[in-house]
Amino acid sequence: MIQLFRKIWRVIGSGASFSLFGLWGVCLAWIVLPLCHKRTPGTDLDKALACRRWVGASFRTLFDFMCWFGIFDFSVRFTSADLPSDKPVVLIANHPSLVDTVALLACFPELVVVAQSYMFNNPLLGPILRRCNFIDGGDGSPFAGAAVISAGVERLQAGMPVLIFPEGTRSGWSGLGTFRRGAFEMAQRAGVPLLPAFITTLPRTLMKGMRWYRVPVERVAFRIELGAPLHLEPGESSQQMMKRAQLHYEQRLIDLGMIRGASAPEPSVVDAEAAVSQPSPNPPAEQCASLDADDPHAPANASSAA
Repeated sequence: MIQLFRKIWRVIGSGASFSLFGLWGVCLAWIVLPLCHKRTPGTDLDKALACRRWVGASFRTLFDFMCWFGIFDFSVRFTSADLPSDKPVVLIANHPSLVDTVALLACFPELVVVAQSYMFNNPLLGPILRRCNFIDGGDGSPFAGAAVISAGVERLQAGMPVLIFPEGTRSGWSGLGTFRRGAFEMAQRAGVPLLPAFITTLPRTLMKGMRWYRVPVERVAFRIELGAPLHLEPGESSQQMMKRAQLHYEQRLIDLGMIRGASAPEPSVVDAEAAVSQPSPNPPAEQCASLDADDPHAPANASSAA
């Protein structure tokens, strides 16, 4: 009975979170960001950065709300790297859930995101993406890919870190899709390192093809771990670097329990939805984890980010 009550509470929380995202998104798109852009002094780049900080603060508040509802136990771990303040990087990440971009921007609001093209035509998301100077991911054609790389190099040379999901879309149940070359070509041309972010959501939730209301019976441990920067080795092409990064991700996600080894069978999305109804043998902590306030590298909270 208690588990049923908790699950119903989390379904309500999920619906409320999506509703809050939509309502506040309208305010951001049509009121807050236009005013921010108008009143922020400086260049267009300064105005776009101020808008990104507003978006990041909003997303952090949204994650705090979802933690309060018991949907997520959210924390960020810095292993051997952080977003360096003295030079830009290409931040790459696996993409296991619908809210990965929200989580990353909540932590690092200065990021410029490569977003899917259809989002720029969305009346809610489009104005936000344009105000923040995000990059249109195009239609997947070679010409569009070249334009995305050029736009990314331009942002990097201007000192902005760029976020791109090398899979190009959300991961399937296998946990990791095939990487695409764009992020690695972008880093090579701009002469900057790649910084890997490993995202884990255990138990799995909001994955590709999964309904939003199929919430687990327990709180989801949502973790972001930043690893050591990846540099282009002498004589290495962007294609070779991409393959090296894919192997690195596969091994690390296996170690973190996010994906299975090569010998394990691959379940379907139906199996995944059924699995969320069963409690995990190792449930996450019941208290919502906040970022370590004593960590000098920890991102600012919502109020300070704004």
